[in-house]
Amino acid sequence: AVFWWSSQVAATADGPIVVPFQLAPGGKIPGSVTTDQGSWTETTRGRTPRGPVITLKGQTGVGAAALQLSARVGEDGRFEFAGVSPGRYQITASPNPILGAPASIMVAGRDALDFGLDVPTSGDLPPLTIKYSAQGTRRDGQIVRESSQPGLQDGTCYAVLFARDRSYHIPFSRRVAAAIPDQLGQFAIRGLPSGDYFLAAFKGDEPED
Repeated sequence: AVFWWSSQVAATADGPIVVPFQLAPGGKIPGSVTTDQGSWTETTRGRTPRGPVITLKGQTGVGAAALQLSARVGEDGRFEFAGVSPGRYQITASPNPILGAPASIMVAGRDALDFGLDVPTSGDLPPLTIKYSAQGTRRDGQIVRESSQPGLQDGTCYAVLFARDRSYHIPFSRRVAAAIPDQLGQFAIRGLPSGDYFLAAFKGDEPED
């Protein structure tokens, strides 16, 4: 079993430091898997796929930063983490030859693939729902000159797709992607989640913001 505690103390010039604490058990996080083809049962009927592995990796928090937990999805499409300390976690799900790749990990209306997972001091969270998709996404486009003629002038140009919702404009966001067009100005960007995006073109140095 995993237990944790946190306490604020005041240090004085002399005398011992008394640190009161009470151990609290780590929380439980249940979850289930669905796919763009339907439920786990519908997708795997007649097949016996090896369940994907779901991983929690601590980033900040009391004991969470050093914690890494893994759980394999069972035959019923469910999994559970136990002994989870409060803090912020990165959560990932392994790809699967039948299910595809994880498209979203939803908890309380937020996608943990974008924003991470915040475990409160109570230790428990609402059930996670991981949706897999076997269909890769691809956005194709072309950059043209003001004359509307295909092809680009000398110099490197970048096509950038980024989410309309500014809450996704965070470091290493999976909803921001760039591509270098070919000599005809054509480009393709793969792997973006579904949603509304802006498209911009930059010439010169690689865009940073």
